[in-house]
Amino acid sequence: MEHVLHRLDESLEEFQQRWEVDFDRISAWADEILEQAACYLSRGLSGPESRGDLSREALQNAVSLAIASRTRPFLKEHQALTARLRLGIEELKQGGTGLGIVEQDLPRLSSRPLPMVTPLDGVVISQPGTMARLNPGARARHLRKELDEKIGPLLPIILEELQPRYRHWFLSTLSSLIDSFRLQTDPVCYRSSSRASAGSIDRLMGDIALLRALEVGGGGPA
Repeated sequence: MEHVLHRLDESLEEFQQRWEVDFDRISAWADEILEQAACYLSRGLSGPESRGDLSREALQNAVSLAIASRTRPFLKEHQALTARLRLGIEELKQGGTGLGIVEQDLPRLSSRPLPMVTPLDGVVISQPGTMARLNPGARARHLRKELDEKIGPLLPIILEELQPRYRHWFLSTLSSLIDSFRLQTDPVCYRSSSRASAGSIDRLMGDIALLRALEVGGGGPA
């Protein structure tokens, strides 16, 4: 069953390498966040009855939701990886190597850190005109232009503050998952290693016995 452990170890390593790079570079998320925030705001302005500038709450919620949406691929992949690890542990148990496995459920994800959106206090985003509000494309373009001009310079500040907290959340999440996985599978690794060592010793003893027999019989090298 060593191939099962190897496959699961590779999955954990690939997951860590890919997402550690992504969470280290969240400043590169800015364009996607602005686009998503414009979409969220646009959906709330689909009727002609909206008047006045967008509220601070609506703007901050849109940015917070846009940042959260950027982590959805991570959440989905974490869920898929956890399911894969559960299946692998079950495969080890069913394969006869599960003796000694400490059964426990793999940990759930903790809540994502919330971005500090206070730098957006005082920012005013104007609504599109009446005709533009009725046109989804024009509405989204107007809002994206407003966000680029008024939030674009502030978003790096928000992401810079959030980056170490997201990184800590990611590493803590990964550490908990790996620790739980190792706790359950280390007995299997130990027994596999012990069997390999015992086999090596048996082969060594067999070689010694063969050499002794050759010496006694005079069949050794001239």
